[in-house]
Amino acid sequence: DREGVLTPIGRKMAEFPLSPQYARAIIESEKCGLVRELVLIASIMSSDYGLFVRPAEHRADADRAKMSFAQKEGDHVSYLNCFRQWQLQNYSEAFAKENYLNIRTLRKARDISEQLFGVCRRAGIAVGTEEEQSASVNIDDVLRCPLAPEAGLKGEAPWRPLLGPFPRPSDRVVGAATRLGPRRA
Repeated sequence: DREGVLTPIGRKMAEFPLSPQYARAIIESEKCGLVRELVLIASIMSSDYGLFVRPAEHRADADRAKMSFAQKEGDHVSYLNCFRQWQLQNYSEAFAKENYLNIRTLRKARDISEQLFGVCRRAGIAVGTEEEQSASVNIDDVLRCPLAPEAGLKGEAPWRPLLGPFPRPSDRVVGAATRLGPRRA
C-alpha cells in the first residue's frame, strides 16, 4: 500500500516463487475458476528452456508440429494446449519427441506446477484436481479472466496487458496497460 506495508494480496503473492504478475494472476484466477490453467501457463513460462525444439534437419516437420498446437488466442493458450496434450498422453516422452516438444521444459513445468499447486493450497486457493479439469480449456473463460495473460481480448475490459498479467486500470496501474479497439478476426 502507500505506506509500504504488504496488503493481504501482497502477503499471498510473496508466497509464490514467481514474478509478481504471475503470482497475482494465479491468486485472481480463483475468481474465474482457472487456477490450474494459470499455474500451468506460469510454470511453462518459468522454465529456462523453450517449449519447442527445431532441429536443423527437421525444421519443416518441427514447424508443422508447432502449428498443430497453435491457438489463435495467443502463445500462452498455445503453451497450455501443448501441456494438456502431453498430459493426455500420460506425460509420454515419445509424444514429446514426435511433436518436437522439449521434454526438459515439459518436465520442469510439471514439477513447477506441482510446487505452485502446493503453494496455492497452503494459501487457501482452490486448485481442484487434474481429473476435474477438462481436456480442452474453454478459451473464452481464459480470455475473460481479469488477469489472464491474454486478458482483455474478450469480455468487458477494453484493455490488454503489454508484458503479461497486470492489475486492471481501475487498480491504478494504467501505465501497465494500453487501450485497444475491437479485436479483428
